[in-house]
Amino acid sequence: MGLDRTYPGRWSAIMSESNGNGFTTKQYLELIKEGQAELKSELKNINQRIDVLHEKVNAKIDKSEFYKTLLLIATVVSLVGVFTLGS
Repeated sequence: MGLDRTYPGRWSAIMSESNGNGFTTKQYLELIKEGQAELKSELKNINQRIDVLHEKVNAKIDKSEFYKTLLLIATVVSLVGVFTLGS
């Protein structure tokens, strides 16, 4: 049912009608608003947890970075050894 502009006050009557299971339309809307508020707070907590996990993952060095760094160090050491021993 929509807003009936031909009869003033009809909207309040619609809002107080029962839907057959004990709730009025207004009560349903209030329940939906409460549920949305709860979901927002839950999503905020989940996003905070994701941010913390993301920071932890980014703080650690992964295997490929470790092996690249190790290869670079080994290359520099071998070049220094070649130039030192080769002279």
